[in-house]
This record gives sequence, C-alpha cells and structure tokens, in this order.
Amino acid sequence: MNVALLAVVPLVLAGCGSSDGSAPSTPGVTSNQIVIGSDMALTGPGSATGQGFKLGLELAASEINAHGGINGRKVKLVIEDDAGTAQGGVEAARRLVQQDGVFADFAGAGSTSAVSEAPFFTSSKVPLYATLASDPRIFQPFSRYVFTGVPQRRDLSQEVVKYAQSIGAATLDILYASDQAFCQSGVQLVQGDAAASGTHIVGLQSFHSGDTDFTAQISSVARLNPSAVYLCGLDVDGGRIVPQLRRVVADTTIIADASMATAALLKTAGPAGEGVRCFWLSSSQPVTAQTGAMGDWNKRLDKFAPNRPAGTPNIFTVSGYVDFYVFAEALRHAGSSVTRDNFVDALEGVHNFVPGRDSYFSYAAPIGVPRNFSKENHQGTHAAVPIEIKNGEFVTIEPGS
Repeated sequence: MNVALLAVVPLVLAGCGSSDGSAPSTPGVTSNQIVIGSDMALTGPGSATGQGFKLGLELAASEINAHGGINGRKVKLVIEDDAGTAQGGVEAARRLVQQDGVFADFAGAGSTSAVSEAPFFTSSKVPLYATLASDPRIFQPFSRYVFTGVPQRRDLSQEVVKYAQSIGAATLDILYASDQAFCQSGVQLVQGDAAASGTHIVGLQSFHSGDTDFTAQISSVARLNPSAVYLCGLDVDGGRIVPQLRRVVADTTIIADASMATAALLKTAGPAGEGVRCFWLSSSQPVTAQTGAMGDWNKRLDKFAPNRPAGTPNIFTVSGYVDFYVFAEALRHAGSSVTRDNFVDALEGVHNFVPGRDSYFSYAAPIGVPRNFSKENHQGTHAAVPIEIKNGEFVTIEPGS
C-alpha cells in the first residue's frame, strides 16, 4: 500500500460507525482504555532528551492508572523513536497514527522533529501536544490541533538578553548547534532582541551536535573577547564545550540555553561548569532540588525507577510528568464520550492548572508552574527561571545577583 493511501486510513476509520450501528468510534478509544502515542529521541545525539521525557511520562501515566485512569479508562502508552531528526519525526508520526492507531500524540520530540511532523497531524486532525517544541515554526501556520508545553524561543531569547543586561554584558558572542532547529530560530531572535536592547553581538560560531573539538570556535571567542557567551545546543555538547571554553576564556560569563539545564551538563562539564548561568522551565524548582515539592518528587521517582538511565531525571523528565497531567486534565473535561475535537476544546479551556494543586489529581506531585491555553494561545507557559551552577548543582538566581 502506498503512502498516499495510508495517509487517509485514520480519517476513514474515524468516520466509520461501529458494527451495531452506534455512534462513530474514535481511534484509540475503547470503553476501558485510551491509547496515547508519544514520539521522542531514544537514539541519536539527543537521546538524553527522550530518555528523560519517557521517564516522566511513564511515572505520570502509572500514577493516573493506579488511581483508576481517566473517566474510567486506563492509559496505554505507545512510544516511537524519532531519533531527533526531521525525517524521524515524520516517520514516527505516521507510525503512531496509521499503524498504532493512537488517539493523540503527547510528544517528547525536540523542535527538529516536532516542526517537521506538525503538518501531518494538522492534516490528519489528530491532536499533537508537542511538549518540548520551542521553535516558533511549530505555530507557523497556527493549527487547531497543535499545542506546546514550554516557553517558545521568543520568551527564552528575551530572557537571555535581559539577563545579559542585568550582569552588565555589553557584548555577547553566540556559539550554537547549527543542526538543531531550536538553536536556528533562537539565535535569530537573540540577535534581534540584543540589537534592540543595545547589546552588541560580536561573533557567531556554529558546531554540529556530537562534535568533540571546538578549538576553532573557541579561538574566535578568545579573539573577540566578549563580556558573555550564549551557548545553545544539546546538553551533552554543552558539557564538552564548557571545559574547553573555560581553559581559554576563564572569566567570561557563560549563559547556557535552557536545553542544557540537565545533570548531563553538570557531570560532563565537572568543576568547569561552576558559575554557568542557565534557565529552568516547567517547574519552580530545579530538578536537582532535594527539598520542597521537587525533593518529594525525586523520592517518588527513586521508588518508581531505581535503575533509571544515567543523567535522569532532567528538565525533560519534569516536562513529561507535569504536562502529561495537563493532557489528562483536558481528557477528563472532554468527558466519557471523548473525541479528538472535544479534547481540543477541553485543552483550550485549561486555565491556571497545576497538577497536585487541583482537587482531582491531588495525588500528583505539585512541582509544575501553571499551564494556560485558549483558542488563540496554544503555548502552555511563558515562564523561564534563571539558575546557576553552584557547588555542582543548579540553584535559583535571586533577583539582583
């Protein structure tokens, strides 16, 4: 069967009535189960993203199922590897819809995969909750069926420039992964926001995910002698770059992208990471916190997955956990006769929702920041918290410091 024919199969099935002549069925939904797909990078340079996200998603789903599911239906997860690539995203999306028959895709895909697969979900009228996609192209054009859970590159760009200004950095150099969609769009925005604010961009150096030698790029940074360096890429790349950068420009402030706020950066960069500034998303505390709600959540995670992958939990684990409860809240409000369209309606009605602080999902760990959606806004949050590496851990930066 060719691809063009396969593409219409889900839509045909969605319009078919049941054999007893009752109302049309919804793909992935039975009387006692709802099948939710999720694509993420489980292989390739960005696999730490997928492994972390998968852990948070599975913890949330297990808690929900242990408490009876959603409107009497247990959650069944179907996970596909997109390898963190554009082609991988398209292929994973097709497998989820055409082969696995999922109700929706709660994706842990990075921007590169998510942007490429979004048109397929839109044309198939299958909801895509692209949890980690910060590239603004995810909403170009705006689609009724596409949502994200994290701040977009516009929000993060403004935070980077605002922070550079707050520390008196008059000049900024940018070192970024040219093969990552979120860096491609993010760098353009940082350049524009910096120019508007009077911060001078003195250099722009690129690398590819997985590179190990950054001598040429760092030599350029040293020659330009900027007040600060903005570093954008995967966390493991940041872990390799930071020590090399510190050996050449020891006193230059390093502002790392939110994508690097993970244990992988802490471990790989080692002592050289001390003082690196970054941003935390999805929750009010960094994942390394051992006190408060995050500390309690970490204990819960230890019990759930004592032999979890190295480098987890990470920022993506938190997003997978918190945002799946947001997704579940919309499913709950969609009711027992859930369809893809009334689910979208319900998701657009989510307002100021923090799982664990509501009455229904009171058993969830209350580690999230509020998520808000509307018909015009499909971006769940704009919050980015400045953090810094101190004594080998991420700590929140107090205002004015």
